[in-house]
Amino acid sequence: MDLTAVQDARAINVYGNGMLPLYRHGDQLIVSAKVPVKAGDRILLELKDGSHVCGTLSRKTHQLVGINIGGQSRKEALIDTSRIAFLGRVIWASQ
Repeated sequence: MDLTAVQDARAINVYGNGMLPLYRHGDQLIVSAKVPVKAGDRILLELKDGSHVCGTLSRKTHQLVGINIGGQSRKEALIDTSRIAFLGRVIWASQ
């Protein structure tokens, strides 16, 4: 993949175990806000308070983003779009 062709991409280094089971400490992610997202895509949210949420997109409306977090005991988190500073699709991961 030619990353120069992807606009507004961010490189993310995973620290700690906050993104388990999808990503582990030391993984690197390329996340793009310009690549369209659909249900089933892995996404990364940066909230306005500076925290990050990574998971699988379950649904997206103008007011809410539903994201499945966790492994076998997945739980859907509903996040108000007014709390989101950045939403991007994970387009590449080193694992």
